[in-house]
Amino acid sequence: MIIMDELETIHMLGYEIYSGSRGKLIEKIKSDFQKQISNIVFAINPLKVMLAYEKQEIRKVLQSADVLIPDGVGILYEAKKKQLRIQERITGIDFMHQICMLSLELGSSIFIYGACQENLVQAVENLNKLYPGIRIAGYVNGYETDTEYVNRLINESKADILFVACGSPLQELYIHANRDALPNVKFFLGVGGSVDVISGNVKRAPALIQKANLEWLYRIVFQKKRFSHIMLILKFLYMNHKL
Repeated sequence: MIIMDELETIHMLGYEIYSGSRGKLIEKIKSDFQKQISNIVFAINPLKVMLAYEKQEIRKVLQSADVLIPDGVGILYEAKKKQLRIQERITGIDFMHQICMLSLELGSSIFIYGACQENLVQAVENLNKLYPGIRIAGYVNGYETDTEYVNRLINESKADILFVACGSPLQELYIHANRDALPNVKFFLGVGGSVDVISGNVKRAPALIQKANLEWLYRIVFQKKRFSHIMLILKFLYMNHKL
């Protein structure tokens, strides 16, 4: 275990993966935010590792993140096998909620890019109910592919925080390519399907399944579009079992 930029990390699978507590990471982000230091946070899981294994560009983008949070249970399993300690799993959706709470504390505003229009509008409505006083400065659905237009909307909103819900690897590629074009944004987070879940139109796994670390299997079974992901996850398990 090493310390990098005041954060505990482990080196595994070619990445520096955050290994400390959620609370310490939030405090670091809060401190950096107040110092006008920006951060890009991506979640790392077996699917992304395998996508990056097949495409070098994705690997470089993931490695460029300021923080890689250990989302997938496969990452925790691999760390345990290598006798490396990760203090806790940090899922993208849980971290998104914590950043929403932090935005209230800091008085900062949020822009959301991604998801379909129906889910996005409903998610914004639900976030306003969950976090009274939250400032959603703007949003645009993930079917908008004109990057210049999206960037203009974000810059005009003056948002400090950007959630990108375009799915992997599109969201990571977008954030990496456009960080410098969004000077007002101090925190970037790829949130995947979190907006769909917050909208209520896509159900998250029951708590018992989450605790059993089987949320990935629940998504594959009940979200048919994710079924193709199982082959990449099985490939990840097979490849790392041989190592």
